[in-house]
Amino acid sequence: MAAVSLESVSKVYPGGVRAVSDLRLHVRDGELMVLLGPSGCGKSTILRIIAGLEEPTSGELWLDGQLATDLPPRERNIAMVFQSGALYPHRSIQGNLAFPLELAGEDPDEIRAKVVELSRALQIEQTLDRLPGSLSGGQRQRVAMGRAIIREPSVFLMDEPLSNLDAALRTDLRLEIGALVRGLGVTTVYVTHDQVEALTLADRIAVLRDGRLEDLGTPTQVYEDPATAFTAAFLGAPQINLLAGTVYAHLGEGSVTIDLGGQELRLPWTDPRVEHLAHHHGFPIIVGVRADALHPVSDPEEGAELTGRLRALEYHGHEWLAHVETDVPVVDRDELEAAPRDQRETPRDESAFLDRVRSMLRLGSRRAEPEPPSDHVGAHRRSDLVVRLRSGHGQKVGAPMRLAVDVSRVLFFDREGRRIDPVQR
Repeated sequence: MAAVSLESVSKVYPGGVRAVSDLRLHVRDGELMVLLGPSGCGKSTILRIIAGLEEPTSGELWLDGQLATDLPPRERNIAMVFQSGALYPHRSIQGNLAFPLELAGEDPDEIRAKVVELSRALQIEQTLDRLPGSLSGGQRQRVAMGRAIIREPSVFLMDEPLSNLDAALRTDLRLEIGALVRGLGVTTVYVTHDQVEALTLADRIAVLRDGRLEDLGTPTQVYEDPATAFTAAFLGAPQINLLAGTVYAHLGEGSVTIDLGGQELRLPWTDPRVEHLAHHHGFPIIVGVRADALHPVSDPEEGAELTGRLRALEYHGHEWLAHVETDVPVVDRDELEAAPRDQRETPRDESAFLDRVRSMLRLGSRRAEPEPPSDHVGAHRRSDLVVRLRSGHGQKVGAPMRLAVDVSRVLFFDREGRRIDPVQR
């Protein structure tokens, strides 16, 4: 097995198209790392750089502690499974599986024994005499995985291997891939744009955006404790509610208020996030609230609440989704801009800003004139909050709705979309 390290790797194509930008990523020995992100974020380019099919414009690739940037693909001991499977159409399934071992010059009897053993493990032993064109999509992908596995590679690369399959087959093969890879203990880098695949398969997830690493952590970390608003919006179904707010610190009242343009959330000083939020007094922020952090209540309760009107109900079989029309400005997820970390505008001079915060805190509840939102916050519009319900019973479209907010699960991001409170990794 082998660890994979990319050190400050960039890839710029002719014409100045930057596919990967200063990527630093370490895949541990035996780890299943998933590269997740939208189309065009550089996932497949990174995989091809690891495989040796692309040369990085700058930076270094290390395999098992050895510099491999200039190493030819055949000397890297890496196996790759493509989206299409890329099987040899004129060779039988047995011939496809045996081909890498034939190239390596292994004994024909040993090759036959390995092919039979692996085909049984992949449940394709009945197809060995058939041609790839006569197989189903799921069977072809099993053959493609088998052809890669039979070489006993140090690193296993998978480029969206399930994207051409139907939903039911994707679920079955996803389970098989996870069990197979972990059983073999092979270091694996798996590319997908499907968040379900990422969350169910990965030991860790690297979230990519415009060729840059946006977030990195275990599935639980990137979902429940995302480092950026982009990660929070990309993971989860239904998507997280992203609200535009402004922070006001009230020293005399012992609280911080998030003004949501007609409604507000209040956090007591005992909340550990308040110290970090207070440094943004008078400035716009992004507030992330997942659909299951909201629940309808019939009467006013202690704690944070939002109010609105039930505009629509959606039945999803195992759950209901309520679309609640409010007067809260929502940040359009599609308008969240990707500004490189080293090119982002510094919001303010740190010492001057801290002086201003101290002054504002001394003024108690007096509010400063908020700054206009940065372009990076995205477009604001009045829209719905999405709420997850166990049942739609008793809910009437058009009726007012009062929503209790689990403030402990609310996420706060600065106007560039970065988490305000520290993220532990």
